[in-house]
Amino acid sequence: MVACLLFLLASVWVHWSLPTSYSLLFRDVGAEVEMPVSHGLFSQLGIILWSLGIGSLMLVLFTAPYDYRWSRGFVCYSMVVTLTLALDDAFRIHETLFAEVLGVGEGLAFAIYFLLITGYFTIYPRHILHSPWPLMVIALGLFAVSMGIDQTPGLANYVGYDEMFLLEDGSKLAGIIFWTLYQYLMGRNWLRRPVDDYLGTVPHQHHYETQQRARTQRQFTHHHD
Repeated sequence: MVACLLFLLASVWVHWSLPTSYSLLFRDVGAEVEMPVSHGLFSQLGIILWSLGIGSLMLVLFTAPYDYRWSRGFVCYSMVVTLTLALDDAFRIHETLFAEVLGVGEGLAFAIYFLLITGYFTIYPRHILHSPWPLMVIALGLFAVSMGIDQTPGLANYVGYDEMFLLEDGSKLAGIIFWTLYQYLMGRNWLRRPVDDYLGTVPHQHHYETQQRARTQRQFTHHHD
């Protein structure tokens, strides 16, 4: 209820401060200018995938036991990174805010994002190694490819103007898919482990305990024989 009220108050503030109409704030851009539904189709799918990743992290943050050995700080940091990348993708912050409003260029935005990712590996290396980290590495590699294509001048002369968008935005969308899959699997594993520990159904532990009991029983039988 409070979140909804804050959201409405924010929309009123933006309406009066820009100023702009409520229809431009709430209506879809494609509907406003009557564009075909195919325009920006995969861009919208990317925003949906970002939302799924953030939702997975929020589920872990609010439902995982407080005494669970995994740091909740890592989940919060993951959410900050994911939310930052999602907001930049949705609102082109590196262009609209840094380049157009602040006039400092896109390089500063990319430097901030790089430091944010570097902090991810520096602060929580143990947590990352216990997660499906290859998916994250692939995602970051695809993001780097997309950024490299965007920052390469004259590339359209070699691959074609339209094909350049396929390479740049296609790499970004593939990176979003891998990033969201990483967040989902990480959250699923975290939520399943406490349940398995509580029910005593961890496969490896159960198998190990069964072997131990059988070995003890054989030793006891052999001793009495």
